[in-house]
Amino acid sequence: MPGSACDRDVVTASAGNAAGALLTTDRILTLNLDAEMVILSACNSGGPGGTTAGESLSGLARAFFYAGARSMLVTHWSVNDQAAAFLVTETLKRLHGGSGMGGAQAMREAELDWLNAAAKAPASPAGHPFFWAPFAVIGEGGGVPGRS
Repeated sequence: MPGSACDRDVVTASAGNAAGALLTTDRILTLNLDAEMVILSACNSGGPGGTTAGESLSGLARAFFYAGARSMLVTHWSVNDQAAAFLVTETLKRLHGGSGMGGAQAMREAELDWLNAAAKAPASPAGHPFFWAPFAVIGEGGGVPGRS
C-alpha cells in the first residue's frame, strides 16, 4: 500500500550499512528500563507474516519485559504513515490522559475514532483493516515488579 515508510529505502548512499541500528535481544536484555509502553515503530515489529512471527514477537516481548517495559505496541505488517501517526498519538493521549485506562483500551478507542472518521468519508479506503488492524498492544502495564 502507498504511504508506508517501510516501502522506502531508508539507507542512504553515504551509509556503509545499518548493522549498528539493529536492536537485538542481547542488547535489549542489557537495558534498565522503567517504561510503561515501548513502541516498536519498525515495520513488522510483531514479526514477518508467514514465518516465525509469533516466536519473534514473544522473544522481543520477553526481552523488553525483562528489561523493565510493562507493555509494548507493535505492528504486524507495514503501516500507512498517516494511520500510524494518528493511532499512536491518540493511543498515547488516552494512556496518559488521566482516565486510568491501559494500553489495549487506549489503542481500541483510537482505532474506533479512526473507523468513525473513515465512516464519514465513504469513498475513503481508510476503513480497510490495512490501516488500523496491524497494531497490537502486548501486556497491560502496571507497576514494575520489585520497585515501589
